[in-house]
Amino acid sequence: MTNRYLPKLAGALLLVVSCGAAAQAYPTKPIRFIVPFAPGGSADILARTLSQKLPELLGQAVVIDNRGGAGGSVGAEIAAKAPADGYAVFFTTNGPVTVTPHLQKKPAYDPQKDFTPLTVIAELPNVLVAHPSVPVKTVREVIVLAKAKGSHITYSSGGAGASNHLAAELFNYLAKVNLVHIPYKGGGPAAIAVVTGEVSLLFGTLPSVMGHAQSGRLRVIAVTSGKRSPVMPNVPTIRESGVPEYEMTSWVGALLPAGVPVAIQSRLYQALTKAAQLPEVKERLAHEGYELVLDTPEQMGKRLKTEMDSWSKVIKASGMTANN
Repeated sequence: MTNRYLPKLAGALLLVVSCGAAAQAYPTKPIRFIVPFAPGGSADILARTLSQKLPELLGQAVVIDNRGGAGGSVGAEIAAKAPADGYAVFFTTNGPVTVTPHLQKKPAYDPQKDFTPLTVIAELPNVLVAHPSVPVKTVREVIVLAKAKGSHITYSSGGAGASNHLAAELFNYLAKVNLVHIPYKGGGPAAIAVVTGEVSLLFGTLPSVMGHAQSGRLRVIAVTSGKRSPVMPNVPTIRESGVPEYEMTSWVGALLPAGVPVAIQSRLYQALTKAAQLPEVKERLAHEGYELVLDTPEQMGKRLKTEMDSWSKVIKASGMTANN
């Protein structure tokens, strides 16, 4: 080996050693969970639940940073551009990474190039709920009302591309109705909009509507999953209520900015999955309708590609954009 290669070799070795040392020391400061929606939605609730247990496993606090807007793309762009040092974790539902980029002419991030998959933590159904003043108690009554002459039935969502938006548009397509979309900056505000009567309906995630439903401020009509939820066994599915082809679930997971060292990825994956399996956490999540998944990074990567391809076809066929 000639002397002219020695500086490059020394530099490469120094980089490897420094990266290894950094990974061993990680974390040395609080970790930020970037949630691309306002407080109160399914991603936010799960992030806050796990953040209470992670300090015991990681030795550092976890701070929730809600960055709502544009169906989650505002928070996604912030997370994609964050330093690749493991101190920024993108904690999101599937919409911002499998759907929203397809709705935009010039997306500000590429989910497959700008992020490293970590894990899908849990899946959950959406729930069709109505303000108590809306004269509907079943899916069939929703369809009849929506088809009535002069009808203008509105529904709220966490933004274009959010799971509650997709669930409603799938319902529009299969039930051949035209519910009118009113977007908000997250599942929490979308639920409040129905509670206050600003809009009529919501296909909200179970955790975001559970408390309001139990208090009587929202009327539960049906769940979007293929089978009934163990949390609400008496609530029918949309499929069994007159729209036989209907099925829709969402998930919540964690990703990292591309380039985070593998050792740090592994540390975070182990901490997240361990925290999610703590008995008290499992009990709370099951009570709120989450079903643990705990994908490996490889499994999450395959899931992302499959869902992105599927939603790309659906969006092109339906003509959906970030404005509808």
